[in-house]
Amino acid sequence: MKKRLAVLLAAFMAATVLTACGGSGEQDGASDSSGSVVNSDDRAKGVVSDETFGILQQNYASMAECYNTVANAYNSDEIAANPEIESTMKRAADVIVQMGEIKRDALTEEDAVVLNNTIIEIVKGLGSIANAMEPAEGADGAAKEPVSEETFAALQMYYEAMVSRYNELAQAYNDGMIQKSEDFEVLMNKVREFIEQMGQLSSADMNEEEGQALLAIVTGFIESFSGISADVG
Repeated sequence: MKKRLAVLLAAFMAATVLTACGGSGEQDGASDSSGSVVNSDDRAKGVVSDETFGILQQNYASMAECYNTVANAYNSDEIAANPEIESTMKRAADVIVQMGEIKRDALTEEDAVVLNNTIIEIVKGLGSIANAMEPAEGADGAAKEPVSEETFAALQMYYEAMVSRYNELAQAYNDGMIQKSEDFEVLMNKVREFIEQMGQLSSADMNEEEGQALLAIVTGFIESFSGISADVG
């Protein structure tokens, strides 16, 4: 359970933190502390920019999904009760409730940056909670179905294809063959972070459920690559 949570949270954290940081390419306009581009007209009006609000919405959705993932795991019979974890979960839930529905017309650029930083801290906290979880007494981790040869073979194949495509696109981008784009850089940062988290694949380190979860993440990244620069590859 802890390993499955780590996989899911790593994917969410990559999306949350790196989306908030944005890309490193050249941008028009000034950048705020979240890394998004602030339109000068929006700044003058005091309203949140489209770019920042889009980032905030994405990160808010990631935070909610992280919280639900951790809460569902903790409320299962597989995780031992822990007062400290429960207290932290309650604080995270309180913040989520207080934030409520995010509406652009009620936010300034400064408000959005503050909220975004709060969201990132909550997601980091949820990751720490997942790491602190311990199996409940009597929970049998060995009962989990080991990853099948078919699933692991598919995972290896797609993982290698993802890494190969990532390296190809990274080189093309550095060579100026792909137009600079914040969206592209965010995607590449997500994939790089995921590759670093995964390291060397081993069937001994996962069960079938974890293998399927990883396979879904890898194929999702490959699908995201498919529409990038038809002139490359």
